[in-house]
Amino acid sequence: MQLLSLQTHASGLKGETGVVECSFVDSQVTELPFFATKVRLGRAGAEEVYQLGPLNEYERHVRVVYEAMPYFLIP
Repeated sequence: MQLLSLQTHASGLKGETGVVECSFVDSQVTELPFFATKVRLGRAGAEEVYQLGPLNEYERHVRVVYEAMPYFLIP
């Protein structure tokens, strides 16, 4: 997972447009309460959380994301 850099945060907070990074955020992308996904950064922080993109061949084959989710759900 790519961590957000201070420089990237600063760019978004300064109002630069088109700043997109991966971040561990509160999200409705999966059943998990938090998930690392692409977000568009802006003055308010994470202004838009993007949906998961299409899975590549390896991910479709082993379904890592979906098979691992039950182990991380909080009861």
